[in-house]
Amino acid sequence: KESVAKANLFRSREKLFGFPETQYEDLEKLVREFQPYADLWATAYDWRQWHKNWFQEPFNSIDPDQMERDINSAWKKIFKVTSAFKDMPEVLAIATQIQAQIAEFKPNLPLITSLRNPGMRPRHWQMLSDHLGFKFQPDASFTLKDLFALDLHKYIDSISRICDTAGKEFTIESSLDKMEKEWQDVSFSIVEYRDTGILKGSDEIAQLLDDHLVQTQSMSFSVYKKAFEHRISKWETTLNLIAEILDAWLQVQKQWLYLEPIFASEDIHKQMPSEGKRFVTMDRNWRRIVSKAMASPKVLEFCANKKLLTSFQECYKLLELVQKGLSEYLETKCAAFPRFYFLSSD
Repeated sequence: KESVAKANLFRSREKLFGFPETQYEDLEKLVREFQPYADLWATAYDWRQWHKNWFQEPFNSIDPDQMERDINSAWKKIFKVTSAFKDMPEVLAIATQIQAQIAEFKPNLPLITSLRNPGMRPRHWQMLSDHLGFKFQPDASFTLKDLFALDLHKYIDSISRICDTAGKEFTIESSLDKMEKEWQDVSFSIVEYRDTGILKGSDEIAQLLDDHLVQTQSMSFSVYKKAFEHRISKWETTLNLIAEILDAWLQVQKQWLYLEPIFASEDIHKQMPSEGKRFVTMDRNWRRIVSKAMASPKVLEFCANKKLLTSFQECYKLLELVQKGLSEYLETKCAAFPRFYFLSSD
């Protein structure tokens, strides 16, 4: 590699000064001829190291995906070099020996991959132990050598089925963890408005709610949900509550923004005392809710209280009564002054 790098450097300098580029045919030929030896040496060395480490390190530290990648890479390289040494029996024998060792080890991959499934939990190990007829759960001292001594290959179908179930359940568990983690930093965006605040930018929260509700409902139909049924149900209830609170909040806010400037007038309170009292009651509750939201804007924390939805619903009922009274008041004014009918109630 050093010689090739120097040859490329010399060529670049020759080109820079306008000299004819030197062709290093012998070097290129040497590289081509030496490459199979280099590949064989590297592959043989890597294989021996991997094989040694796999049998000595704790079984629970083995990465089956990396193991499969290493084996496939070594297999491809050794297969390639065997054709290069077909006329060199002594070297070919070394390559063939390594190839045979890899071929002998490859059938163990399904068993190792199954048992190293990240979804394996105590309940799965217990199911496996019940099927095998003896207690089996690898600990820190358990190695690949110990595994092969148990001769578990004859149980591969049952092991694969149990471990596959663990993997499917792990997918559900991971999805739930991921969704919960995504909500940890989601907060309501509240901007100041007339000595209180109003909710802004709720579209992103609504979109996240929709996505996660669809995902959670999909989990509830999975045949692998049993271990997480309560957690799925609880999480779906949480998301639905947030969705209801968000909808109620926006409904109340829309009505409040319309009515607040109207009932800011003392004259309106004098002409509509009942509606004025209702609006004052609602406005006080509204400001209290918004104040709490500004102090604790994280969605999961703020929406954890089921009474919050009831508070928004009560606010909306008061606003509806106020709106109804206002409409009736405007009707009486329109009856007295017909030209008012041409004006919008907004």
